[in-house]
Amino acid sequence: MLESQSRFIDGLHLGIEQTDRGETLDHEEVRGRLERLFIS
Repeated sequence: MLESQSRFIDGLHLGIEQTDRGETLDHEEVRGRLERLFIS
């Protein structure tokens, strides 16, 4: 369980770092990616 929590926290830190660098997606980009994942 601790390993799982550690991976989750690492993922949060990665997301925060990406946001700080301006590496974000808008709603339409996210929607397009999800549609390609689930429709393909």
